[in-house]
Amino acid sequence: MAILILMKKKKYMIWYSYLFLNRGKPSTHILALSGIDDAELWKKLPPSLKRLVERVMSVLESDPCSQVNSLGGQCVETR
Repeated sequence: MAILILMKKKKYMIWYSYLFLNRGKPSTHILALSGIDDAELWKKLPPSLKRLVERVMSVLESDPCSQVNSLGGQCVETR
């Protein structure tokens, strides 16, 4: 049984280098997602990820240093 599982995994891993073109997963995912219309992506996004995106947007909109902030707030960097 274990041999069959390993054989199946190996079958899929053969495609790994080809599919990710020897780049990192994040860059490949960004490339793939950039080809999907925003409205279509949002429509098919799982509810948990929608909540995450909404929360991140909420935080960014209230941050005066964020490019998402449409309030035109004053950004003061502290170091």
